[in-house]
Amino acid sequence: MACLRRAGPYRAAEDIACVGWILTAIQERVEERNLPDWFQLKQVVDEAITLLPLSKTSVH
Repeated sequence: MACLRRAGPYRAAEDIACVGWILTAIQERVEERNLPDWFQLKQVVDEAITLLPLSKTSVH
C-alpha cells in the first residue's frame, strides 16, 4: 500500500514516476507467490519495468 500512496502525488503531477510506483506495488504483491499464475504475472511486470525510461535516482 505504501507504494500506491507514493504514486498519488506523481499521478497528480502527471509524472511517469507514478507508473514506477504502481509497478513496484504490483511487483511486491506478485513476489508473495500466492496469486494464481504468479510467475506469468512476474514476467509481465518485469517486462513492463524494462520499458520505463530511466531517471535520476532519488532518496526517500
